[in-house]
Amino acid sequence: MKFYLFAAAMLFCAVTFGQNTAFDSIQVKVNDCVTKSQWDELLVTAPELITAEPTKPDGYYYTAMAFYKLQENEKAQEYLTMAEQLADESFKKKIADLKVDIANGTKASKMAETIIKNGEDKNAADDYRKLWEIDKTKIEYALNAVEWYVEKENYVAALEILNAPALASDAQAKILITKINQKPKMVALNGYNKAMKEGDEKFKQEAYKTAISKFDEAMTFYAKDAKASSYKRKAQEELAWQVAGNLNSVESYKSYLAKYPLGKYKSNADDILQRAYLRFARDYVKENKFSDAVNYYQIYQKSYPKGPQINIVNKELCELYFAEAKRNEKVKQPYNMTLALEQYALAKKCGINRVSSAHLKSLKRKEVRWGRDDMTFLGWHADETNLLGIMSGSLNNRKLGMYVALRVSNDIWQAGDASWETDNSNSLTESTDKNKKYNGKSYNRVFFGTIGITKKITHPLWVYAGAGVCINSQVREFEHNTTGKVENVKNKDLNYIAVNPEIGLQVKLAFLTIRYGINKPLTPLFKEQFMQHFGVGIKF
Repeated sequence: MKFYLFAAAMLFCAVTFGQNTAFDSIQVKVNDCVTKSQWDELLVTAPELITAEPTKPDGYYYTAMAFYKLQENEKAQEYLTMAEQLADESFKKKIADLKVDIANGTKASKMAETIIKNGEDKNAADDYRKLWEIDKTKIEYALNAVEWYVEKENYVAALEILNAPALASDAQAKILITKINQKPKMVALNGYNKAMKEGDEKFKQEAYKTAISKFDEAMTFYAKDAKASSYKRKAQEELAWQVAGNLNSVESYKSYLAKYPLGKYKSNADDILQRAYLRFARDYVKENKFSDAVNYYQIYQKSYPKGPQINIVNKELCELYFAEAKRNEKVKQPYNMTLALEQYALAKKCGINRVSSAHLKSLKRKEVRWGRDDMTFLGWHADETNLLGIMSGSLNNRKLGMYVALRVSNDIWQAGDASWETDNSNSLTESTDKNKKYNGKSYNRVFFGTIGITKKITHPLWVYAGAGVCINSQVREFEHNTTGKVENVKNKDLNYIAVNPEIGLQVKLAFLTIRYGINKPLTPLFKEQFMQHFGVGIKF
């Protein structure tokens, strides 16, 4: 008995194993049909799964799929219902997906009927595309859409369909792709897209010059293209900022801001310039370069009146004005007094008032006093008896001046022609012929030459003092008693050369100058207490 039971069990196992082996073999064939989209073959093979395993949903599911692909949706729905009755939870997901596909297929069929009914109107291309997107195995829908897109010259939409993975192995699709890309419109579009792509890549690599040239190239296909123009402007700004950073100079950052006053890097450029202006100003202060320091402080003030360092800039500039004013007032020149007054005024204006009004008035007086012009003069010079003369010199405001004065008598050209000399008593002792006498006429030959200095006492009065030489000689006329012949005879008592000191005052009146002084030849032969001399000159 036990033997028979064992034999029956072994027979059952053998039958079951045989069934499983047959099911798996059929499943391989089914999968191959699905992969190769062989729907007619699938419709023959899938029912064999039902025969092999009628309690499994697989045979019913694949039979439904075959009917669906062959556009027999009602039969597909019948088999799918039977599969659903046998399916577990995991298999029901596959069934649900196929239900959706069948519903879409039904929708696609109705849409196809509508397209045919409408006679393939202007929306036919989009309608065929929608049909194809519902079921991408329907390549005829895709090609119909492409045909209509090409007719409308909507090559981009056509290529989107032809380049889809579902058409990757379709020979006709490949031919159409080649033909469409040879169209002038697509040549331009492809050239544009290529240039834009390369330009974008170069932009990301920060090769902005090359990027700009690529965007220019893109605009050779589509002139004034908004996108290419926008990308080019961005690249140009990036290049300008790159150049500014490489040069790292005030002018390079100013150049960037001049081109892009509201640019992407405006705040960066402003920050760099503000710090640079303040640093330059402080460096020039340390180097005692007042004008350069003021220049950079003022550039900061004008460029960034609300900058983060404006209060510091204002304070430092104000202190600089005051310090420079103190330095200038120590330089005893009129120009420096003017600068000191100006700088004290600027310091006061910005809040520093550390000097008294009396001190400022004193500086003003020095400015006026030291600021008067020096005078170089040329003019007439004479004394009581000698009216022919000339003088020249300078009246300096703060240092000694010099002058030269020359004067002569009217009789300077009257020379003695006798071989003998007389004296103040008209002696004839030295004459061999005594038959003559002094007729009362005489000629004084006088020359004064003086050099000296001038010094200001108080405006407009100068004192002058100098010394020189006085050359004096007298010629007297002696007339012969018999013949009446006249001889010019030197008077040796009035013939001398003497040192001639002089002193006097000189007044400056605008472009005129007047002088008066006294002098005395230092010789016993000069009998007067002193001589008076005078002169008038003009500025030149």
